Amino acid sequence: MPSRFPKVAPTKVIRRDEWQPDETVTIKLYLGGYDQERISSAGQSLERAADGRMEMRPRLHDRRQLELEVGIVAWTFYWLKDESDPASERQAMELTPEIIQSLPPKDREWIAARLDDAWAAWGVKPVTPTPPEDATQAVIEQATTAQATEVRAADAAFPEGPSSGVGGAATR
Repeated sequence: MPSRFPKVAPTKVIRRDEWQPDETVTIKLYLGGYDQERISSAGQSLERAADGRMEMRPRLHDRRQLELEVGIVAWTFYWLKDESDPASERQAMELTPEIIQSLPPKDREWIAARLDDAWAAWGVKPVTPTPPEDATQAVIEQATTAQATEVRAADAAFPEGPSSGVGGAATR
């Protein structure tokens, strides 16, 4: 059994059969508390429901993207200088959030599944916390109060209404 507290996050090189023989991805097998919290908090947002109430909603796309950004340590993917010639000179693909987003969905999901398996084996899979109802209500009340204050301030600054040049043409 591996140590519960690794000094350095262990890694694993993975490769999909459909990839070129020299294309690999190195993934992080362990997540510390900071990474777990970042991923968990990215997976939720406070949004207004159709009936006007504020509620916590999952943001799975943002969460999956961050899991890939945190979990991928390195890769050997490359661009071809001349896409029409498979034998053309190759250029290494940078490991950036934008490039991770541009990976084909089947590759993103395959890598994400390997991360899920690895993190589950360590018992460190991030979870989306569910705040207690009273905490959610407090956030909603703060947001509503702040919004009402902004509206009153805007009304005081522009007593003529929207035709005063803010958000429309001036009528003076």
